Amino acid sequence: MIKDWELEFRGVATIVPKKGAEVPVLLWMLDPRDLPALNRYEGWPHLYRQEEIELEVDGKPVMGMAYLMNRGQISPPSQGYLQTIWDGYKQNDMDTSYLVEAAARAYDYASEMNLRYDETLDEDEGIDEDEEFSLDDDVQMTFKM
Repeated sequence: MIKDWELEFRGVATIVPKKGAEVPVLLWMLDPRDLPALNRYEGWPHLYRQEEIELEVDGKPVMGMAYLMNRGQISPPSQGYLQTIWDGYKQNDMDTSYLVEAAARAYDYASEMNLRYDETLDEDEGIDEDEEFSLDDDVQMTFKM
């Protein structure tokens, strides 16, 4: 768990500081060779930035790195994107209430602001949709229990 942070959707997922909140995360051990590929996949440094964040593992504080969005406003994720994250939560026995609450906040905000639910990120947000790349490409990172 990352304490004092909250899951937020800006079309895609990020976390934002919020006193008293918490968000469940998966912790991965990264091989340094994986970082350039992961950075490309995450749209670093344009869409996301890297930040060191303290989290709790088995009741002990550890430092980790998270990708946080650089800008944007609350907006709902696409159904496909939300389903992918839902599947990841379920596969890893994570509490889906955090995901449901974040999605509900995004949909409520969009409704209040009269935003379309299908808005997508602009190409200048750092994602090259023409680039063929996936994290399945010879990635060395491993899940840390």
